[in-house]
Amino acid sequence: MNVLDSLKSISSSLSKPLSSAKYKTITEESIRAQLEDTTWSLSTSDSAINSLSEKQFNVMYSRVHHSLKMDVSVANAIGKPAVAFLLGIDKNLIGKARNLGLYRALLQTSKELSKMVTSLQDNLPMIFVDKSAIVMNDIQVSHTIYFGAIESAQIYSSMNGYLLAVFSHILSMKKSGTDSLPKYMTEYLVKNGPVYVELINQMCSNGDTAISQITSLRKQGTDFRLAGNGGVQSGINPLLEPAMPILAAIAKSVWTYVGVFAATAIIAYPWLSEAYVDYRHLHYERLKERKKWLESHIANIKLELEGADPNDPDMVKNMKIIAFYDDEIANLDRKINSYYEE
Repeated sequence: MNVLDSLKSISSSLSKPLSSAKYKTITEESIRAQLEDTTWSLSTSDSAINSLSEKQFNVMYSRVHHSLKMDVSVANAIGKPAVAFLLGIDKNLIGKARNLGLYRALLQTSKELSKMVTSLQDNLPMIFVDKSAIVMNDIQVSHTIYFGAIESAQIYSSMNGYLLAVFSHILSMKKSGTDSLPKYMTEYLVKNGPVYVELINQMCSNGDTAISQITSLRKQGTDFRLAGNGGVQSGINPLLEPAMPILAAIAKSVWTYVGVFAATAIIAYPWLSEAYVDYRHLHYERLKERKKWLESHIANIKLELEGADPNDPDMVKNMKIIAFYDDEIANLDRKINSYYEE
C-alpha cells in the first residue's frame, strides 16, 4: 500500500463511528509520556546491541544462519515465514545500510531514531497549536506522520529485542534440550519485518525528515483533515484529491510513518487517548521487564559464543531467567492486546 492509499485508508477509518469515548481525543500529556517511553525503549535496545562487539554480532548472525539452513528441527521450530525473514535481513538492506553491514546499520538507525524522537519532543507544541487536545475527527495528514513516527520507533526497538531473543534461543536450542520457541516472538518478527528493514534503509540513507516534512505540508497548505468537511460521517475529505501530487512528493521520505499509522486501526493506539494513563502502567511494566530480559539473552549469547558447557551454572541460571521473562513479557503483551480490544 503506497502513501496515498494509506491516507485514504485512514480517512475511511475516520469515517466510521468511534464508539469508545476514551479514544475520541488525543492529549498533549499522553503524547509527551509516550515520547518519553519511546526514548527509554530505544536506549534499552541500543544498549543491548552495543553490548556485543561487531565481531561477536557477526559470528552470532553467521551461526544463526547456519542453524536455520542446516538443522531442520530448528527451522521447523521457527517456522518458514520467520526463517525467511531472519535469513533475508542483511540481503534486503540497500544503499548505505548495506555498505555499513547489519551491525553498524542497526547502531546508525538507533542513533537517527533517537534524534528523531528528540525532534518530535521539541516540536510537540506545533502539533497541538493552541488546542488542549486533538479530536479524532480532526486528524490531519501531519498527525499521521507524527504519530506514525512514534510508533515506528517503538516497532524498531521491539524488533531489536525480539530479534536478539530469537537469536539467543536458536543458539542454545540443542544445549537446552528443546526446539521450542515462544510463538509470539516469531509472529511479531514476521508481522513487522518489512517496516523494520525499511526503517533501517531509510534512516541510514536519509535520516529522519518527519518535522521538516510536516513543516513543508503546512507551508504548502496541504495539511488537510483526513475526515470529510462535514465531519467524520462524510467520508474522505474531497480536498485530498487535488492535493495528491503534492502529497506524493512530500511523502516519499515519510511513507513508512504514514503506512505504520494506517496499518493499525487508529483506536489500537491507546496512547492516543484520554485513557493513556491506564495503558501506560502495563506498557511501562513491559519496558522494565524487557530490559532485564534482554540482559539475560545477551549474557546467554555471549556464553554460547564462548562455547560454554550446557551444565555451566551461569548457563543453567540464564536459561531459567530467560524462560521466566519470556512468559512474563508474553503475559504483559496479552494484557496490552486485551486493552486494545476493550
